Amino acid sequence: LRTSTLAVVNAAGTEVILQGVEDGAVSLYHNAGAKLATTSTGIDVTGTVKGDALVINGGASSPTHLINGTRAGTLVSIDNESTGTSNGLLLNTASTSANSNVLQVTSNDVDRLKVAGNGDISFYEDTGTTAKLTWSAANELLEVSSTGNGYAFRPSATNSDYALMHVQAQDGTAMAAIRLDGSSGLRFHTGGTNNAAERMRIDSSGNVGINTDSPAAALDISQANARGAYL
Repeated sequence: LRTSTLAVVNAAGTEVILQGVEDGAVSLYHNAGAKLATTSTGIDVTGTVKGDALVINGGASSPTHLINGTRAGTLVSIDNESTGTSNGLLLNTASTSANSNVLQVTSNDVDRLKVAGNGDISFYEDTGTTAKLTWSAANELLEVSSTGNGYAFRPSATNSDYALMHVQAQDGTAMAAIRLDGSSGLRFHTGGTNNAAERMRIDSSGNVGINTDSPAAALDISQANARGAYL
């Protein structure tokens, strides 16, 4: 069969079922409407696509947009109606690098959220240039930062410093911290940079020391040149 145009129609000749045009589209029809058609770049689907799975392989040079639309409202809706243990959306990448993203969310091409292959999570400020809320998976560290003379809030509980909370000026000139470990109790630090001095301690016995790391009473205040009062 050799022809520049091929059409399969119904018995009455009133409805096209399949049509192919030389150097053009091959189209499948439903009730006289084209639903699936080939194009110079791929295929066009009109209507709803239903299937057990969808595999997209972008090849060596993946397209910028796998799903692209201009309609108002919701572009993509994922609905898992299973009431059992299941995933509405599962994203996976083989890379575990901090430079590759499992998920990147943007608006008007400005970064809003990134989930990296190594597990780091970053939320960005309004310009999308600087992450202000970050989770470091390797360090198990959550940090909230600001700009200018703002402060960074960094709660943590690592084996290296047992810090529960850091509050630090953005330029690193001042810092406050609350630290906890089993032998020293609860310690409060202020001033300086990352090595801010300890100012007060509640030891494992419940004694409170101000300017001393070895309180000898319920309240022990130490001064520069002489021991303060015991309470």
